[in-house]
This record gives sequence, C-alpha cells and structure tokens, in this order.
Amino acid sequence: MLILFLNWYFVDIPRKIYQIWINYFWFIKNFFSIDLLAKTFFYPWKLVTAPKKGVGFDIEEWFGNLIFNIFSRFMGMIIKFIMIIIGIVAEVVVFILGIITFILWLIFLPFLLFCLGAGLGIIDLDIKAIFK
Repeated sequence: MLILFLNWYFVDIPRKIYQIWINYFWFIKNFFSIDLLAKTFFYPWKLVTAPKKGVGFDIEEWFGNLIFNIFSRFMGMIIKFIMIIIGIVAEVVVFILGIITFILWLIFLPFLLFCLGAGLGIIDLDIKAIFK
C-alpha cells in the first residue's frame, strides 16, 4: 500500500501536473496567437488599406492612400507587438507558476510528515508533564 501511495504521489500526480502545465502553455500560445501575430507583424491592422477611388493617376489620392496604408501598418505593428509581449509575459508567468507547483507538491509530503512528527513530539512532552 505504501508503494502504491508513493507511486501515486511522486509519479502519477507530477505527470498530471506536467500535462496540465503543457495545456496552459498551449492555451496561451493559441489565445494570443503569438505565431500568427509574428508572421503577420508588418501587415496592416485588420488588413484595412485605402482603396483606389478613381480611374487614372491622382497624386493627391496616391499620397493619401500611402499615408493611410503606412498608418494602418504602423497601428497593426503596435497592437501586435503589445499582444506578443502580453503573450510572452503570460507564458513566463505560467512557467514560473508551474515550477512553483512542482516544488510545492514535492515538498508537501515531507513537510507534512515533519509537522506530524513535531506535533507528536509536543504531545509527548505534554503527556510526560501531566504524569509527573
């Protein structure tokens, strides 16, 4: 029975914690679409560009479209950069919390046994004081 408990505590549950940890990484990567944002970093925001209005070449329209398209690309880069940074920060937070979870899980049992032994030691001292 002890071997089954130790196998559950030190093998099965850490494996499950690891699987949950990987699921969080997958979720954050897909929620923030970090790969897609990096691939489309220089695309205009929501692919909004200025349409050509008339027939022929109009210098005023051409410069207006150029400024609008540059602004749209610049806005896309700013928003995508912010989302990529937020996604990376979220990944780092999940990584740190996963390490902390593993460490806390592995030290919980020895800490519990230590507290149990210390508590029994205090009870033992009190019983000796009562029977003196």
